[in-house]
Amino acid sequence: MNWREKISETYLRGYSWRLRLETLFLSLLLLDQWPGLDGQRLIPTWAFVILATAAYFLLLRGAELFVRRFLHFLLPPATLELTLLAVSYWLHREVLVGASNIVSGNDRVFFLLPLILILITFLSGWIYFRRTPLWLKVLWSLLPLAALSFFLLPGIKGPEESTQVLREIPPKYQVEVLSYGPGSQWSVGSSSYTRRASFTPFQRKLRKKIKGYDLSNIPHGGIIYLPEGLEEAPTLFFIHGNHNMLTESHLGYDYLGRYLAARGVAFVSVDETLLNGYMGSGAGNENDVRALLLLDNMSSLTRESEDPQSELYRRLNPQAYYVGGHSRGGEGAATAASLTAWERLLDDGRALELDFTIRGVVAVAPTYGQYLPAGHQLPLKLPYFLIHGSHDMDVARVQGLDQYAHATGEKYQWFLPYANHGQFNELWGRRDKAGLKGLHLHTAPIVERRAQEELLSVGTYAFLRHLEGDSSYWNQLEAYLPLEEIYQRGGTGEVLASFQDDLDLTREGEVEISSSSSTWREEALATSGKNSGEERVLAVRLNSGNHLQLKFPPREAASIAFDVAYERAPVALTVEVGGREYSVEEQKPPMETQPLKWQLITGETTAKNSLQTVEIPLEAPEEISEIRITAEGSGLVYFDDFRIELPPKND
Repeated sequence: MNWREKISETYLRGYSWRLRLETLFLSLLLLDQWPGLDGQRLIPTWAFVILATAAYFLLLRGAELFVRRFLHFLLPPATLELTLLAVSYWLHREVLVGASNIVSGNDRVFFLLPLILILITFLSGWIYFRRTPLWLKVLWSLLPLAALSFFLLPGIKGPEESTQVLREIPPKYQVEVLSYGPGSQWSVGSSSYTRRASFTPFQRKLRKKIKGYDLSNIPHGGIIYLPEGLEEAPTLFFIHGNHNMLTESHLGYDYLGRYLAARGVAFVSVDETLLNGYMGSGAGNENDVRALLLLDNMSSLTRESEDPQSELYRRLNPQAYYVGGHSRGGEGAATAASLTAWERLLDDGRALELDFTIRGVVAVAPTYGQYLPAGHQLPLKLPYFLIHGSHDMDVARVQGLDQYAHATGEKYQWFLPYANHGQFNELWGRRDKAGLKGLHLHTAPIVERRAQEELLSVGTYAFLRHLEGDSSYWNQLEAYLPLEEIYQRGGTGEVLASFQDDLDLTREGEVEISSSSSTWREEALATSGKNSGEERVLAVRLNSGNHLQLKFPPREAASIAFDVAYERAPVALTVEVGGREYSVEEQKPPMETQPLKWQLITGETTAKNSLQTVEIPLEAPEEISEIRITAEGSGLVYFDDFRIELPPKND
């Protein structure tokens, strides 16, 4: 037997078993190609995964046996096996790239990790199904077990963060829960949106069969949480985001509804699940529909609150409505609030006849830019509260900052360390990506769901009470939340410079800007690795003795404020106003995170950054015309929203 025959015999030994293992591995990778894998609710997920994998395996085995019997002259053994391995490699690389779109890419990892798994699969078939020593088989088993554990286990726990409420805001009311619309005996109307959104013919028929309605007659529906015995309660209308249509996502904010209603704020969670994805597809151009469906629900319930025969009679206060939402719902809520300033829609002329008043917006990990009427950004002239988690692996960039930049007046942002996207909804979970992509996410550092819910509940209630004229909780949140762990920005007052729409580096309106730094530019702020948005900041590299200076016509001021972030470590800053110097309290540096498991192997990190507000109360209200900032350290500092703050409310 010559050397070629020996190599051929060695290769063919265990060939059939290798193909079985490789086909099984490929079947697992094909799970991400199964439309709606994460959304079916007929059987448990683990059972569905087994059945789907078995189905793929049988199909692939049938195709493989057909090729080996009838097409062996085209695909000899080595070519067939190489094809299976190449397809598996490509599919896993696609999964890895899809999971890694939240951080800067790493071509070395994208090449090596799928290759290592392919080699483990190939060599497992070689070692397990030929005459190899038992000790080698046992030793080799550690590799597949390690690979399996890598994907199934959540990762390494991050640093301990105190996210528990320190002191509870006491409840005052019993909570009454009502449902309206589909599945209840209480119908309040429906709306048609066939001109503004669309489904494929298959999706339209499928959704009509499952839900019982389509875009031509979406019923107004949802869950209402009411404080018992309270009339004309201020009301927060809330809309969920995009998840699988079969998940009743509007039920996932029960914790928030009960918390607010027990403290005197009615809460309505609106059902917009028809617009969500299913079987790999969702509605086209639907975010304006989310906003309009919210407004239509608000109009229907307002009429109910004015009807003496209705269960809602005098339970809601149409002059004290607030809107909020999560994910796409956060964008939809801000869009709805923006539209209330219009008499007609810009893109189709529809008249907006609203019989209520929206006073503010709460946006939780929102998207932005999915609805830009006639290509215009949406201005927002109402108070805006933006909440986002550092470990959001769905809306990884803080897209709400783009809306924040186009909001005028009172606005605030909270950036929550170790909070993710899904846990703001009780039904969405810790993994912000579905299928195999979710197994690549490093979920161990994420806070517990209950702690994340408490942060949102307390912050939302305090914000709404603040807008209602009672700022006692909003001004003393440190007593109810560990605010030293939250990146906070925002406030009220006259904005001197925001660096958003002006192209002149040395002037914004009446404000003259100068710096002694050699690095001095405007740029988009990167909040998450490679991702940046529309919010522009002033980036200044300050070394000891360098300064940044703003001059403007005299203004009466009780305090000044600005937002600041750092490229790396905080830089000690001194602010000179009215001939006096004030030291800036050191702010938090960017978070170095590892949202993906492969980063645990390479040691790479992803920086999560957020601006934080610095407020400097003046010794006494006075007239000022200049702000000068100098550094006592060295580093790149980002500045935004220089403003003269109004005195804080003490009521």
